[in-house]
Amino acid sequence: MGTVMLTNVGMTGGLSVWIIPKSMHNLCIGIGSINKGELMDIAIIISITSLLIACISASWTIYEKIFLRPRSKVTADISIIKSVDYESKPMVAITITNYGPGSIIIEFIHAEKRYCFGKMRKKNKYAFITEDYTNPGNHKLPYEISQYRYMTQFLPFEKDCILDGEFSFIGFKDSINRIHYISKNNMKELFKKYRNEFGE
Repeated sequence: MGTVMLTNVGMTGGLSVWIIPKSMHNLCIGIGSINKGELMDIAIIISITSLLIACISASWTIYEKIFLRPRSKVTADISIIKSVDYESKPMVAITITNYGPGSIIIEFIHAEKRYCFGKMRKKNKYAFITEDYTNPGNHKLPYEISQYRYMTQFLPFEKDCILDGEFSFIGFKDSINRIHYISKNNMKELFKKYRNEFGE
């Protein structure tokens, strides 16, 4: 995108006409009959305008492909699924909302434990967490979330679950290797609910 081709430079003639060149390029600029002052001015103006349009098009393409990525928000809470004759056990519900632009493909649930330099220089610990296949409310991963849509994954809320303190950061990992984390304040609330339910 944004390719520019300049043709017919230096052509002279006595006709006040404009050529229409054929090309395989995205943008082809043809300049002809430029022996007259007025035509030369028009040709230069059109050429510069076309060049600017091509540059804008190329810049937008680069920005869209490299820098413009979907924004998201991840939240989590302890929830239940309830209907007229059914009520589930409490679960950890992790929800990601896609604010766009474009879609997000979620690959798996990501968890990690980060260590400070003062703790014997331990290496950070990472975990790949699959969805709970036994829960009918879960989407099978990978899962594509279109713009302004959301997805929720339910995990067990029990002793020694994902909130037992082994991991300090939880989120989703997408298809371009980005991690969408639950906020620190939200994580603190989850850890507090876990301690209140199961103790230290």
